[in-house]
Amino acid sequence: MRFILIKKEISPPFLNIEHHTLRLFDIIPKILTSEKQLKLKLGKCINDLNLKVLNTNSNKFKGGGYTITYVLSQSSMTAHSWPEYKALHVDILTCSRIKNKNLIQKTFSNHFETQTLEYKELE
Repeated sequence: MRFILIKKEISPPFLNIEHHTLRLFDIIPKILTSEKQLKLKLGKCINDLNLKVLNTNSNKFKGGGYTITYVLSQSSMTAHSWPEYKALHVDILTCSRIKNKNLIQKTFSNHFETQTLEYKELE
């Protein structure tokens, strides 16, 4: 017996996924090695984007970098810091539209005090 899977694109009316990624560079390493500073700045970004945090988890890695994960009422946001590269990667996944998504780049740039970043909205 053979089964064949046929993929059909279905977009239910309730399904509205947004996926945003940011790679920020030239960040002060002291910020990237401080859980308190990272959470403070990420929290300000979350507030500016009108997102709501339900839970937070953080892990420190050898070399001082962190991964901080936020469970949001809208879905999730994860940030990974690389102090040795002065870099931060942020991944935001929501199941509802971010009302002021045009401010995502500016918000992260301002709070992390850098003008060097890459931004993508994924489909």
